[in-house]
Amino acid sequence: MNNTKILKQTPSQTAGPYLHIGCIPHQIGINSSYSKDLNNLVLANETKGSRIEICGKIYDGNHDVIKDALVEIWQVDSNGHYKSRVHNNSNSDPNFNNWGRTSCDLETGLWQFHTIKPGIIKLTTRKILAPHIWLWVVARGINKGLFTCMYFCDEKNLNILDCNLKKISNSTNINSLIADKVEDHKYRFNIYLQGDKETIFFDI
Repeated sequence: MNNTKILKQTPSQTAGPYLHIGCIPHQIGINSSYSKDLNNLVLANETKGSRIEICGKIYDGNHDVIKDALVEIWQVDSNGHYKSRVHNNSNSDPNFNNWGRTSCDLETGLWQFHTIKPGIIKLTTRKILAPHIWLWVVARGINKGLFTCMYFCDEKNLNILDCNLKKISNSTNINSLIADKVEDHKYRFNIYLQGDKETIFFDI
């Protein structure tokens, strides 16, 4: 007789409320054994490229601001190269890390990064990706992190040639991927999870 006990699957969880404790404790005032939060997008004095600030807020289906989300970005350097942690890419900027993580301000909901404007990615002699920054959003109520991509409003000529934007050119919401320039070297990119302004998300 088989007395093996069959265990039930643990219910799935949304991301939170512990994501800040595990990923960015210092940003919420928790001292940890780590010297800094898990955010390695650091601009050194030697980093090549034009410094920019990107910021925005995340809105739910009722257009209410989500204030406890976590945001990650991933981008190329000013010459259009990713830094690989697997393969040595001698063309990438050694003074720039392509990834960063932050949380929304718990009072205002604003997230922001100080980075550089990414370069053009040349896929072939005829195919390019315009300057863009990938974003990943996770928060309570989101079962799976959401990927979206931020393009720049002052790169219209390049955006027209972008391979990814060409694939969704018929979407009425393609402008949800374009960041507004609010000041010199400062761009605003709001993300809408649902509703008539819903941001386009990518299946990655």
